Amino acid sequence: MRRLARSAQRVVVLRTAVGTALRELAREFHAHSPQAREALLSLDAEQFAREEDSGAPYEAARRGRVALLEPQRAPESIQRRLAQRLQRWRRSNAAAPRVLALFAGEPHGLSPELSDALDGLSLRLAPLAERPADLAAYARGHLANLGVEPARLTDDALHVLEALPWEGGERELELWLERALVLCGEGPLLERHVTPPVLPWNKIDGSAPSEPSVSADRSLATVESDWIRRVLAEQGGNVSRCAELLGIHRSTLHAKLRALGVR
Repeated sequence: MRRLARSAQRVVVLRTAVGTALRELAREFHAHSPQAREALLSLDAEQFAREEDSGAPYEAARRGRVALLEPQRAPESIQRRLAQRLQRWRRSNAAAPRVLALFAGEPHGLSPELSDALDGLSLRLAPLAERPADLAAYARGHLANLGVEPARLTDDALHVLEALPWEGGERELELWLERALVLCGEGPLLERHVTPPVLPWNKIDGSAPSEPSVSADRSLATVESDWIRRVLAEQGGNVSRCAELLGIHRSTLHAKLRALGVR
């Protein structure tokens, strides 16, 4: 990806897995390009639709780069206008921004006109689960973005993270790290802070959970759901005590319980 960023291509397409942090990926790409000192304008579908409707679209990145985050989510009429603009930029010698289009998953809804206009160098990035060698740099980078010293992530904790199946991609890793920071307080991120809890498979029936087993589905949403159910069962359905143990406000727990269908 960094080699591609250094190329002279006006239009580049990156296809990634669902859960990839597209804005961070755009920043990384731009930082390694010849336009790194110029502006980067990262726009989701709603934002770039507003740019198309503005009097001076993309002016902020005229000599830099426009990153389009999942442009297929914009109305088809907006996509067609963007496609026409890209074709004009290709034919013109006047200053025009470089374009980076990023897609998480399959770009369903991409208009044929925009698909043709994005015909340039294309790169498909493997999901995070298939790039364990990238995990350490990404995890420490996310901690730095949060204002946390990356050195707080210990080697033992990192080994645990590298062994987990990150089916939710970079976003799932980010949320898991933020959860770990809550657990560790001001200290180092240790193995126990990032290890998923051993969870019961049975649903809550008002009694204490049976001997726990490891769930096959270890996505963050499932881990959170199962953990809330387990703690609630252990506290005999006492919501206030459960919220205290989970470290969240009682009203937040009530909202989560409603979302889970637990009464």
